[in-house]
Amino acid sequence: DQGRHFRNAPAYRYNCYRRILSTYPVLTPDQVEEYYNQILALTEISYAAKNDFDYYHLPEIYYDMATGRYKEAIPLIQDHLTKSPHDINELSLYKMLSEAAEKTGDKETLYDATAKLNGLLQARYNDKKIVNARELQLVYNMNELKQRNNKLELDRQESSLRARTTVLVLVTTLVILLIMLMVVLIYQRRKQRRAADILRSKNESLRHE
Repeated sequence: DQGRHFRNAPAYRYNCYRRILSTYPVLTPDQVEEYYNQILALTEISYAAKNDFDYYHLPEIYYDMATGRYKEAIPLIQDHLTKSPHDINELSLYKMLSEAAEKTGDKETLYDATAKLNGLLQARYNDKKIVNARELQLVYNMNELKQRNNKLELDRQESSLRARTTVLVLVTTLVILLIMLMVVLIYQRRKQRRAADILRSKNESLRHE
């Protein structure tokens, strides 16, 4: 495994330099030359690197665009897009093709590239709208769920408040009834005592007679 890793090292380095070269708009001319020469050197020692270089042309495309060789870049970009129509770099490649066609005055290529570029941008915009619509639906569903939970919590609190109010009313009513009962019992007891006192007085009067 380790031996295979070292055998593939030039191909990995080639891929790294190719990715770096794809950022040519922010590279200095010296950096462009350095990375492109590194790529060329790697194609001499790696079959995978040379096969990619010759078949897909990406390093050449980046180099030609970076050095203003727009006329040379156009057929390379067209060939790459034909061989790899759904390339991950499709959008940037059509942008480069449009730029190269505009710089060279190739109106036909510019028209085709611009039309394709607009289609890709519209498709991405539509995809983004779909994603945004799904995100909005998700947010709406979450908000609706929160509203339902809040309503359930509010209903629970109201039910609990009603239950506590009912208990309080019952307890208050029972207390009032007990107080009234006690008042009646006290009144009856006093009435009975008064009647007993009157009866005792009468009995004593009769005994004295």
